[in-house]
Amino acid sequence: MSAMVAPRVLAHLLLAGSLLVSACRMGRMTVPEGAEKPWDDMDRGERAAFMAQIVLPRMREVFQAFDPERFADFDCTTCHGKDAKARGFAMPSPDLPVLDPRGIYRKHRKDPAQHAIADFMWKEVQPEMGRLLGVTYGPKGRIDCATCHPHDPAPR
Repeated sequence: MSAMVAPRVLAHLLLAGSLLVSACRMGRMTVPEGAEKPWDDMDRGERAAFMAQIVLPRMREVFQAFDPERFADFDCTTCHGKDAKARGFAMPSPDLPVLDPRGIYRKHRKDPAQHAIADFMWKEVQPEMGRLLGVTYGPKGRIDCATCHPHDPAPR
């Protein structure tokens, strides 16, 4: 193999390998800590118990560490909305701010009034929810901004 071909072949192999790893991560699901089975395999009662016993206490800590005053009364309705029970705790919640996904949420990241909360959601809330539920997070993961927030325009 010539000296010129080897780097190109290596570059293609590295690219293919990274794409394969990324694709595998997108669908990866594990058994969350404190659970007996993956989130998708839990029935409604198991999910409710897991949310109450594991997710709610941990996310209350996360949100209150960010802004103790704003999130002093953190409970199920903080994320799921005031009519959560009537809607079966379905997400996204109509009570959360509507987000504009264009430019990787540029509007929210660049707005000085929204930057801190956008950064917090992206760097702390998404990863922690992904960890708690045993799923991937981020733009191509199972947990992303559209999991909880309504969007306009709707993400593709």
